[in-house]
Amino acid sequence: MKNFKPAYGIVPPLITPFNEDLSIDWYAYDRLIDWHIERNVTGLFVVCGSSEYWKLTEDEAIQMAKAAVKRANGRIHILAGSTNYPDDDLTKNINMTKRMADTGVDGCFITTPRTIPPQDDLMLDYHMRIHDAVNYPLYAYEMPGGTNYKFSPEAFAALGATERFIGIKDTTCDLAKVAKKIAAAKGTIKIMQAHTPTLLDSCKLGATGGINTSSNVCPSLFQKLFDLFDAGDLETAERLQQRIIQIDEMMSDGYVKSAKVAVSMMGVPMKHFTRNPSKDFTPERMEELKKMCELIEESEKEFGIVHRSI
Repeated sequence: MKNFKPAYGIVPPLITPFNEDLSIDWYAYDRLIDWHIERNVTGLFVVCGSSEYWKLTEDEAIQMAKAAVKRANGRIHILAGSTNYPDDDLTKNINMTKRMADTGVDGCFITTPRTIPPQDDLMLDYHMRIHDAVNYPLYAYEMPGGTNYKFSPEAFAALGATERFIGIKDTTCDLAKVAKKIAAAKGTIKIMQAHTPTLLDSCKLGATGGINTSSNVCPSLFQKLFDLFDAGDLETAERLQQRIIQIDEMMSDGYVKSAKVAVSMMGVPMKHFTRNPSKDFTPERMEELKKMCELIEESEKEFGIVHRSI
């Protein structure tokens, strides 16, 4: 039987704190995980695009997964990316998935490869080779900016028919296609929606969770949205969805650095360094992010959000 629990709720794609010398700031990493747990998320997705995972060594990626599992200590689910080689080396990615599984994470994300033509048969063959080589829960990871391949409903259903594929980080950005995927899979694999503007509507169609970049800065609002939907309070959920879209638009310029700056403004000891190239922020941009943080705080009060005591 597949365990679908890690595919439910809000699972932020976690950013990576770096020191000035670009080593990982492990103290800030632990505190960041605590901060998300306090804000009621159901899981975290580590070693992902938001983590700058192509700039991490294999050993760093494993350390990050181990540290997240240890810090979470069973309070939330931890999922991790395991196929991060930009050259899509299948042997390396199989070995990395096996190593990642040994860290104790609840599942491994398989990134759609960049160097393979974006065709269903080729993508399924790649994913099935990893599936057949490991004995561990797997998730598919549609990656914007790579091949831009999106699983067709038929290919998505084929993943669902396997023993180990549990869910997908969906970046279709098209509700009609999301509906077709869900209908084709018949519950054998779950959609975790990455496109923030369509998160609530995707849940109405049958999506079971969200993996959203702006949940890095307002995880409590995303989780509240999901909880409102789950409770059937669609009127309040619609109002909160519009607020989240506003915050998402305020954060998007300069992401990932914007997220690091904002989280530091909200109390996490997060420095602003990135391994990916990033520009210096103007005083005007810093003021925009300050206003965004104020809006998040106001929204938490407005929607009655209480942080979890840990």
